[in-house]
Amino acid sequence: MKAFLCLSLFFTTLALPAQEQRILARGPHHQKLERLQVWQDEAGVTRYRTNRITQIADSLCYPTATGWELTQQEFQAAQGGFLAGQGPLTVFLNENLNVMNALDITATDGAHFEVSPAFVALRDATGQSVLLSAVQDSVGHLIAPNVVLYDSAFDSGLDAAIRISYTRRGLEQDLVLFDPSHQIHPEDFGLIPASTTIELWSEMNTSPQAQVIPVVNDGVVDDIVINFGSTKIADGKAFSTEREDLAIRVLKRFGDIDGRRWLVEQISYAAAQPLFDNAQAALPAQNNRIKQMAGRKAVKTDKELVAQLPARKKASRTASIIPKSRDQLLALAQPMRKGFLIDFQLLNATNLTNMRFQSDSTY
Repeated sequence: MKAFLCLSLFFTTLALPAQEQRILARGPHHQKLERLQVWQDEAGVTRYRTNRITQIADSLCYPTATGWELTQQEFQAAQGGFLAGQGPLTVFLNENLNVMNALDITATDGAHFEVSPAFVALRDATGQSVLLSAVQDSVGHLIAPNVVLYDSAFDSGLDAAIRISYTRRGLEQDLVLFDPSHQIHPEDFGLIPASTTIELWSEMNTSPQAQVIPVVNDGVVDDIVINFGSTKIADGKAFSTEREDLAIRVLKRFGDIDGRRWLVEQISYAAAQPLFDNAQAALPAQNNRIKQMAGRKAVKTDKELVAQLPARKKASRTASIIPKSRDQLLALAQPMRKGFLIDFQLLNATNLTNMRFQSDSTY
């Protein structure tokens, strides 16, 4: 202990070293830095120390015309919406969710997606399904530097939002249900609760050719991975925003119905029910059960289900940045309420899965 105290006092008499840093190399998931420290010892002699460090993270950098640049996990205000353009995915979010191309996504290899969440449905083991609620006009708000929230996003009284997050790993779309235990009751629509699934349907108006890979659990195919080459949609999960550690799986379906391509994310209503309590609002529960809208009835086929969806227009896109700072946008935002979240992620397919590290290097 005495030696430690003396050493501490000795170093407090020295000037703090100046530090310079330069970039030696960059790649999609790393950058190598050289740090030069310069200081004077107690005798006034100038000393130098050079350290080399390799930083590693999924999609740490993205390619530009002049080389690799650090990925910036943020949206900027753009004409007609929000733009994230400094990463492996270039993403434009339309200011109104209720259009055919609400999410416009381009990967570094040029792969192009136009995606729009469309409706929430319920389905039971008999094959019956009902269109519970469709996306309505909803204006997006920046609630964090990399997160846009479309609140009050659904009709028929469903209290729910769509949340879009931009990260180095890719893009995440979340359906957020507020107070679902008091709102969603399959028996109100003639469905069997024990076998009911809650489904979010998103239309892919434009997407690259996909390879659908079956996922086998206990000898049964119960999910899929959708591989687009440079990007993929893999495992999803559903959880309360208060308890992310308690999560259930989100399963997927993917395919065409009458020439329109759909991604369907689904969870078990019975498995989700115990988690719904964590997503209840702080206010006393209201009598706000979802009512079946006129013209929407339980049907037997996906074709009949999709036919009940209201028509939507395609928005024109202009992605020029407008002079509004992120701080100004965030100042207008309200924090997101407690809810139950069902997610999917469009991930960069080259994200790290395993690495071999060099023993004489610092990471």
